[in-house]
Amino acid sequence: MQFKILLHALKRNGLLQLFLYLSNLDAVRFIEYSKTVEYLDKEDTQTILDLGTGYSVLPSFLKEGLRSTYVTLDLSLNACKYQADYNVADMHQILSDMRHLPIKSSSISAVIAISSIEHVGTMENVDDVLIFKEIHRVMKEGGVAIVSLPYSYKRPKIVGMTHSHVLLSLLRKLRKLWLVFLGKHFYYFIEQTTADSIMKYYDDDEITDILSKYGFSLERRYYYSQKIFSGFFHLIPLGWFVLKDLLFGSILSKIDDVLMKNTKSASGLLLKIIKLR
Repeated sequence: MQFKILLHALKRNGLLQLFLYLSNLDAVRFIEYSKTVEYLDKEDTQTILDLGTGYSVLPSFLKEGLRSTYVTLDLSLNACKYQADYNVADMHQILSDMRHLPIKSSSISAVIAISSIEHVGTMENVDDVLIFKEIHRVMKEGGVAIVSLPYSYKRPKIVGMTHSHVLLSLLRKLRKLWLVFLGKHFYYFIEQTTADSIMKYYDDDEITDILSKYGFSLERRYYYSQKIFSGFFHLIPLGWFVLKDLLFGSILSKIDDVLMKNTKSASGLLLKIIKLR
């Protein structure tokens, strides 16, 4: 499945996929996307809502095998345009905030939120609980949500993320040259590699509290990613070369099978949750 997703990304973005971070496809995404496909198998997916979609290739990948109505939602107009470029029937884009969904209550059968909820808010105020409340509101009873979150074994934490380095400076100086080479992808690339943000890490207790508070049942929980690789990943600037994806995608997925017995070493968590009421 991971290899199929990579081939789809190459098909959609061309060879630029091998050089630029165009579609949220990195080593961790191999795991998140493939597990999402697995978790949605045989579920009622008449209407899928993808929150904080960004430049993900998951919507177009899933849409190839589904007759569902697929709705992507993001705060970025460029991200919405990227998803609209796929141009297939029953695939729609919404420019909006995840904390206040412009969607009718009890109208969505499946919700996907891959590496998005943890970025909402500021260092002083993280509004993640509002998102879970909204997810519950728009979902049908018995509906399923697939959510991926950064994981912390000891306690929740919030860290700031700054993406600035020498290569970005060079990119700005050679703006016109890159525009010729990248075309519209230039703006996708710039947006993903220059925006500062926060990232919240969740522990098991906080996740249990949130799900209980908003009427969700936890059906499956999957720990993934090895912290031992994080140092290597940081050596490669965000937005440049996906060599790490090709090298470590399969390695990570094989290691993940062991992590359920040793969550201390996990840095990511994928949840499959069901709306009870």
